[in-house]
Amino acid sequence: SSFLLPPPFLIFLVRPQNLDPPQHPIVETNDTNMSSRAPHRPNAAATATALLLLTATSAPALTDAAQDDLCPIPNELPPNFARTCVDLGEASGDRCWITYTPPAAAATDSGVPLVVDMHGFTSCAFYNPTYTGWKERADADGFVVVYPQGTANSDVVDATCFNAGQCCCFKDFARVDEADDVVFLRKLVDDTVAKSEVPIDTDRIYMAGHSNGCMMAQRMGAEVSDLVAAVCCHAGVQVAYGTAEDFPAVYNGSTSVLTVHGDADDTVPYDGGGFLGFRGAEDNAALWAEANGCAAGPVVIEDESGSFATHAYSDCGNDGMGEVKLIQLYGVGHAPYMTTETTPEGLGNMTDVDTTKLAQDFCFQHRLTSPSAVGPTRSPSQSPSTSQAPTQSPSTSDATSMLCSTVKNVVMILAVTLLLR
Repeated sequence: SSFLLPPPFLIFLVRPQNLDPPQHPIVETNDTNMSSRAPHRPNAAATATALLLLTATSAPALTDAAQDDLCPIPNELPPNFARTCVDLGEASGDRCWITYTPPAAAATDSGVPLVVDMHGFTSCAFYNPTYTGWKERADADGFVVVYPQGTANSDVVDATCFNAGQCCCFKDFARVDEADDVVFLRKLVDDTVAKSEVPIDTDRIYMAGHSNGCMMAQRMGAEVSDLVAAVCCHAGVQVAYGTAEDFPAVYNGSTSVLTVHGDADDTVPYDGGGFLGFRGAEDNAALWAEANGCAAGPVVIEDESGSFATHAYSDCGNDGMGEVKLIQLYGVGHAPYMTTETTPEGLGNMTDVDTTKLAQDFCFQHRLTSPSAVGPTRSPSQSPSTSQAPTQSPSTSDATSMLCSTVKNVVMILAVTLLLR
């Protein structure tokens, strides 16, 4: 099956709640709850206003990773957060991520799980801790979370993205395939395991993410099943492979997958189709069930709360590994996360169900069926070696370049929106 190639900036924009300019949440907060703000996803006019205000008044100091100009990770982070950057060579350049190690994880002597939480198209790594709930779960249960930054080089892409297959990296309306995010995420895991402040259990490495990040999580589950114990992600479908027969030959059918999807999602529609051509959420679960050799299902069980239903496949191949579930949230949109008192504005119709806790419960019951490629659990011998740039303000040329890039992107947003009216 094929997918329509969506134009840049249209995939994950939703209607605005207000026109306040977005801020960098990690920089603004003075504590570790990371709850000050998340990105707005307004319509074209609001996006233009917000982007211009952001560039003109609140852009952080540029990092030493110059190729992250679309979404530079701030130099100063709150306690328990650290920035790491690696050079992946000419094709991918410098790539960065944020690691969160809560005190509860640092207090343990045994290996802890690692969750990789990936942002959506046009978003940034430092926004996820404000709304996805994985930071709060890490605080409660003592594990490490990493937030990778997708490709953010304006010379390569028009908007921040992960190369999950047919979605979502584009430049001048053409698909970009240069960034190898599978290699990047493998390196991220290797580096985190080697340098973590706490020992990481390499049999419990999980892929999570929102939207484009969920798509990338599923690509990792298919292509790196020797590393990924399970996938538990939100509002995304598999876009790398059209059928189960298309899965890579190395896939062993053991990756358990849970997706959480609102049935009122009009960005990655629950029933599929639309002008983007995504497969539906139920078809996506069926694809994974076929790839995993599941003999039973789907069994649909409605939760007693009446807020959601679980579509479950079982009796899967590879000694029962490869469980597949879909959580269907009734009347919920493209951000199927729990609304709290600190939930940022602009994320649309969310839910009162703690779907991140449901995702964690699913993922954490699964382990790898064979030793991980990154080696055994280790006790740390040193603190992480992070690539820290000196705090400084952007130079005039840097600021001008950022403004020009933003104006170009705003013009593209407006042009495409007018074409689709």
